[in-house]
Amino acid sequence: MKKNDRLSTAKHADMILQPQRAAADRIMLSMMVFLLAVTFGIGWFTNTTSLSMLVGLPALLVPWAIYKMTPGSLASRLAIACALMVFSALSIQQTQGMVESHFGIFTLLAFLLYYRDWRPIVAAAGLIAVHHLGFGYLQTLNSGITLLPGQAHLTIILVHAAYVVFEAAVLIFMATILKREALESALVAELSGQISEGDFSARGPSVDAQELPLLFKVAQMQKSLQSTLQDIIGVMTAVAQGHLDRRVTVEAKGDLGALKENINQSIHVQQSVFQDITQVMQGVAEGNFAMRVTAQAHGELNTLKQNINQSMAAQQTVFQDIRQVMQALAQGNLQHRVTAQALGDLNELKDNINQSLDALREAMTTIHLNARQVAAASGEASNAIGQISDGARHQTDAISQVANAVRQTVTSVSEVSENTEIASQKSRQSFTLVRGSMVKMEEMVKVVSNIATNSEKINKITEVIEKIANKTNLLSLNAAIEAARAGEHGKGFAVVADEVGKLALNSAESSQEIAALVKQAVEEARSAVTAVMEVSEDMSGIERETQATDQMLQRIATALVEQSSAVEQINVNLNNLDQIARSNAAASEEIAATVIELSKIADATRHEVQRFET
Repeated sequence: MKKNDRLSTAKHADMILQPQRAAADRIMLSMMVFLLAVTFGIGWFTNTTSLSMLVGLPALLVPWAIYKMTPGSLASRLAIACALMVFSALSIQQTQGMVESHFGIFTLLAFLLYYRDWRPIVAAAGLIAVHHLGFGYLQTLNSGITLLPGQAHLTIILVHAAYVVFEAAVLIFMATILKREALESALVAELSGQISEGDFSARGPSVDAQELPLLFKVAQMQKSLQSTLQDIIGVMTAVAQGHLDRRVTVEAKGDLGALKENINQSIHVQQSVFQDITQVMQGVAEGNFAMRVTAQAHGELNTLKQNINQSMAAQQTVFQDIRQVMQALAQGNLQHRVTAQALGDLNELKDNINQSLDALREAMTTIHLNARQVAAASGEASNAIGQISDGARHQTDAISQVANAVRQTVTSVSEVSENTEIASQKSRQSFTLVRGSMVKMEEMVKVVSNIATNSEKINKITEVIEKIANKTNLLSLNAAIEAARAGEHGKGFAVVADEVGKLALNSAESSQEIAALVKQAVEEARSAVTAVMEVSEDMSGIERETQATDQMLQRIATALVEQSSAVEQINVNLNNLDQIARSNAAASEEIAATVIELSKIADATRHEVQRFET
């Protein structure tokens, strides 16, 4: 076996044995709890309880912690093995090297065999060997460490070591064998579990027939079962898919060989029967009902064979009877019926054929009578259709006259529509002129209003001039008074003052006349504005009436257009009606010819029906 194979096998073995070794860890830890209690008991009598606390508790807690982290691992096994030797060394120290305490070493080494692993045994033996050598040397130094009672001679230590080495060698050999047996049992159990679940594809690690004979035999059995079952599965899959030419060819012995022969024989019988059935069905597809299934069969296949043959015989009898009835029908004889015994669909086919013949017989009788009636009715229909044709021609003439009248109506409506459109255009022109006059009247109102406004301004100016003239007259009087006071020196000034007074009086009179004229002009302007406003209102009324007249003319024009379209549609419909009437007249002539032909066909049908015997 190659190195890589050995490594993979070792890992697989550790994985398989891990649950057993975890259980062994728990047993060893329980035993160590007992050993701790024993050391405390010894310490009670030897006054070494503190030594039990300092050494015994760590010797228990450290392996327990490693077990909690990795149960069933190599680390937990080695830690527990070393802890057991620590408890042995502790009891030796507490009993001052008593020989009986050394017996615990051999006992605890034997307990490690339960791991089925040589490594914890080697670790424990090595640790206790170091303990004996070290503690023996310390005892010779009188350090308070005791290994043996009395003197710790090297010879005695070597004798103890020889016993330990011998026991360790035997235990290692036994552990190796037990490990192989445990591994083989676990692998066989695993493989057997897979086989019991129907899984024959799983493979264990590669093993030697001499190293693991039981596992090798089980693996060989699995391979044999797998090859046989794979061949059987392939054959049965082919059978399920309708292929009956496959056979089980794998080498098999005992019950598997008998199973192989039974399967092949069963498939051979099925193949023979189904080949025979296929030939019979091909004959049925070709219309041959005389073939039968002749292959040897048993059980359900024999029942199937008999059912098929009975079905073929029943079908052959029924179809022979049907053939005779159809031959009689071809010769015009409707009195024959299918009388063969039948079941299921064949019986339904038989009943349907007989019912069809009964219905055909009744139909032939009815057709014969109806043909006579059709021949008689055809003559009457021909006369009626002739009258319909004459009426259709008269209808065509009347429709032509109505169409001419409608066309004249269309022409009249078109002329009225054109005149209405002209009147509407004139109305819109009047509306435009009235709208222009209203605009000019509005401008005139604005001008007259401006004149009235300016006249009021002139009136105010004349009032100012009149006030100035009055003040000038007062000034001239004051000047005349002052001139009179001046005497001779004021005569010239008095003349001027008198002229100024006259001028002021004339100005006042002129301003009064102007004010009277302006007042009269303002009143006349106001009268003109009032008159213009009244004219504007009248023009607005004329505008509204003109607009209403235009709208009415437009509605009339629209209505005339719609009426013209309707009249044109009537004209089109009348033309269509005229064409329909002409078509009816032509169709009446064709129907008359058809009725004559129908009468001939009815006579021919009556003669054909008379050929059948009803």
